[in-house]
Amino acid sequence: MTQDQLCCIPSNAVSPVYPREARLAGIQGEVRLLLVVGENNSITELRAISGDPFLVASTMNAVRQWRFMIGGYLVGTLRQTDVPLTFAFKIEDPPTPASLHLKKGKGIRADSVRDFTDRMEHTADGRTHHISSGFVTGINACARTSMICKPKDKEEANSIPGGGLSFVIRAIPLVPWHSCESG
Repeated sequence: MTQDQLCCIPSNAVSPVYPREARLAGIQGEVRLLLVVGENNSITELRAISGDPFLVASTMNAVRQWRFMIGGYLVGTLRQTDVPLTFAFKIEDPPTPASLHLKKGKGIRADSVRDFTDRMEHTADGRTHHISSGFVTGINACARTSMICKPKDKEEANSIPGGGLSFVIRAIPLVPWHSCESG
């Protein structure tokens, strides 16, 4: 990374959502973006370099909300910084036991968790419980983003200048569910 990129720090980083459609189809992979941070510390340009369309749309929607703090410029230089980003989307088995993090800061400890297209199912003390997926904001460390600085290598240097930052978005598999009424 260049000195300017090291001085470019997200002050408001919204995590991408792993799209339900992508999880149901088992789509995983990397999304590579190139963004330009301008003088006003906001994104002046955002461009997708590669990635599955479902994952690209979710990632660009989140990154458009980012704001930055920029420092380290020399007097009289252009105040614009190119920042390459890589987001790796991975579907992983749910943790066992799991902690479901709910809206309004509440939580549930579960022995197991399954995510269906219309709801989540969790077991605790041998009983199965159902909850709307919209109420669950996270499962242990799953569905959270972690930021890792990744060194530039020759392959990346040709596609994304400067190497950039890497993020990992994890989610549990999404199980299709068909009600008894649908046959």
